Amino acid sequence: KCLSLIINHCKPFSGRDNAVNVHDTYEENSVGGYCTYNPFQMLAVEIDGSPAPLTLRGRIGVAQGNAGAFCLNGSPVGEGRDLTLPEQPGPNVFGVNYAPGIYTTVNSQVVYTVTVEDDAGFAQSFDIGHRFANRLDVYIHPATAENGNGTVTVAGALYDVETSSLTHDRVVLCHEKGCTLTAVPEAGYRFEGWYSAADYKTRLSTSASYAYVPTSPEAAIFPKFTVNTRPLDDGGTANCYIAPELNTSYSFDATTMGNGRATTNIVPKRLAGAEAKVLWETGTIRGAIVESAELTGNGRIVFRTGMTYGNAVIGLLDSRGVCIWSWHIWSVDYEIEATAQTYASGAVFMDRNLGALATDCTQAAAKGLYYQWGRKDPFPYPALATDAYTQAPTVYAPGFEYAESNPRTSGTESPYDVMTLEWATAHPTTYMDGVFYEDWEEWASVADWLYVHHPNLWGNVTTGKNNISRTSHKSIYDPCPPGWKVPGAEDFAGIERIGVSAPYYVTIRCNSTQTAKIPLGGTFYEGRYDRNGSLGRLYTNAPYYLHWRDSTGVFHDVACTSILFDTSNYPPFVNTTDFYRYAANPVRCIRE
Repeated sequence: KCLSLIINHCKPFSGRDNAVNVHDTYEENSVGGYCTYNPFQMLAVEIDGSPAPLTLRGRIGVAQGNAGAFCLNGSPVGEGRDLTLPEQPGPNVFGVNYAPGIYTTVNSQVVYTVTVEDDAGFAQSFDIGHRFANRLDVYIHPATAENGNGTVTVAGALYDVETSSLTHDRVVLCHEKGCTLTAVPEAGYRFEGWYSAADYKTRLSTSASYAYVPTSPEAAIFPKFTVNTRPLDDGGTANCYIAPELNTSYSFDATTMGNGRATTNIVPKRLAGAEAKVLWETGTIRGAIVESAELTGNGRIVFRTGMTYGNAVIGLLDSRGVCIWSWHIWSVDYEIEATAQTYASGAVFMDRNLGALATDCTQAAAKGLYYQWGRKDPFPYPALATDAYTQAPTVYAPGFEYAESNPRTSGTESPYDVMTLEWATAHPTTYMDGVFYEDWEEWASVADWLYVHHPNLWGNVTTGKNNISRTSHKSIYDPCPPGWKVPGAEDFAGIERIGVSAPYYVTIRCNSTQTAKIPLGGTFYEGRYDRNGSLGRLYTNAPYYLHWRDSTGVFHDVACTSILFDTSNYPPFVNTTDFYRYAANPVRCIRE
């Protein structure tokens, strides 16, 4: 407790009615019985009644503590100072300050004496004492929108107290040995570090326990707690992330296009968005798959999974509300490496289609999502095993409802204005049709969702039209998760069909000991899942038609290569097949 020995002593001087009251203001600044540094404290010598014809004078001296650090009106008291008392009667006020630097066990206790004497030699002394400690303010209340909630425990301090049950801020007092602070995040948050200022720019430590040693008599420290997000991009960025836990907060870099790498004829740019939004999710309840999504100040999207597994797409929007990029969130409890399969070609495949929510291929959710060739954004699978027109239940955000783009009726100056990469990126929920005109019409037919064909969108390095390169690199438009990519056609070489379970799936032998099931989801184009239940296709990155049987590669219009899984009995083949790039098929990713 603060030893403020404030003596209000009244004594008649030379027979006249007068009294002297001597006190300082340190007790107003005491915490837990200790005084703390404050350069604006005052000493008052109050004279009540006139001592005339005698006059009073005073002197101050330090009896205990560092006399050179105890100042009167800014000057050290040292061996003692005279006090001029001009107000008789009245208050005589002086500035006092005890500043030895750091308060230690040796110098922390101060006792000083004020002596008042009259002309007749009558004197009265007033002893005032205080205990001092270094003060540390621990500010836990969120100082920025990025900070979260938690508490701090203290060990080894002289005194500590929580100043608010709402903010959990604390005042901690200690001497030169300091104390130990321990950060305790609340549920749903994690501790990020100790910072020296409220802007959270200078981090002192990332350890939850911090040994604080004072370097000044007053200081502040700012523990930072953030939403307990699990970064999904530790293994690299991509256009798809697997979020395996429900009711969990995740984050990823929202400044990078896909994997951020330049590939043949493709150069990424840095993204700078204004907000994040869930554009669509499977099911009928908004927020069931992705409960929330927000863009943080450091260019990351933080989202929280909901109560149900499924698929969702999160968009990055600019200040006008235009989508400038988007990411597929595959919320499923799926350990890729644990179930990966090595095919006869040596390529390591996932054991299911990208976006599949089930391994039981009698369920529509096992079909996976559908991708137009070269686009990174998926479309939902069919709702039933054989229905050609019903899309699986999907909830769309206002302004991003599923739509089909027909360049013939787009209303733009040129039908090709809606057949660009930029338009596709801005409309991730719009299926983009090819466009076909009669010979006498003004416009030329384009059997692609792009007006200017781009054979390198999924990383294949082919530039000519007659020979398809076997070389490919994951591109910024690749739809697979980090570490995985769209396969080449020859990655499927050596597989064979060994069973048909129509209308659900076919079974293939992928190597000498393993089999895999391929759902028969048909091909999605022009508003229908064509041959759903009797045919399955998986896309490759080959931009033109690669014949397994006839030749290495033959240009055939703008048809790309997919692998065909048919239910017909003769021939019971698995083969490459061609179809226009504006069609959408599932993808089964391979390890990079």
